[in-house]
Amino acid sequence: MRNQNVICIIPIRSKSKSIKHKNIKMLAGFPLSVYAIKAVSNCKLFKKIVIAVDDFSYKKKLQKYIFDKRVSFFKRSLNSSKDNSPTEEVISEVLKKNTKYDNTCLVQATSPLLKDDDLILGYKKYLNGKYDSLISGYITKKFFWKNIKKGIKPINYNPFNRPMRQKNKGTIVENGAFYFFRTKGFFKKKNRIFGRTGVYLMDEKNSIDIDTKSDFEKVKKILNRGK
Repeated sequence: MRNQNVICIIPIRSKSKSIKHKNIKMLAGFPLSVYAIKAVSNCKLFKKIVIAVDDFSYKKKLQKYIFDKRVSFFKRSLNSSKDNSPTEEVISEVLKKNTKYDNTCLVQATSPLLKDDDLILGYKKYLNGKYDSLISGYITKKFFWKNIKKGIKPINYNPFNRPMRQKNKGTIVENGAFYFFRTKGFFKKKNRIFGRTGVYLMDEKNSIDIDTKSDFEKVKKILNRGK
């Protein structure tokens, strides 16, 4: 595949609120983060893979599962490790220390069902579509509403013209598993999503982002069934 001057960044924080030390919690035999790291390593797309941690004890926990020489650990700053810190801050820190890459991929450590094929096909779509950025997501045919002062309001459909399920093209849900973007564009726009943006659609069942204990238990069952 052409134009593989790509760096991959996997941010990991130690201060998870919902599940203590979520990113290194054992999940079906491996720390949670290892699943995403393995997908990144196995896809062979990246010249460099940077795991950005705020606690270097995590490095010791994860290193024994990593055998890829392209992987390095980066100590992110306190400023980029707060609960309310945007991910763009740690991306910027890493890229300022790694300036030679044309394209960047951000992978979320809490997406353990991400496959290496998803990354390969996503990158192919990013290149072939000549996009500035690309997100991963899935299609849902569910109807969404939002709260307003006087009640609720539909977001993605008209209740007076409710589409039949077979004619409903669905709504794209950003699942956060991975993003590709042009490195120069990131520094110009200060955001991972900008310009002409594409989407790579994953299966909804593989799009689980582990945020709660119920998410964790659901994925554990899926992975154990797979074994």
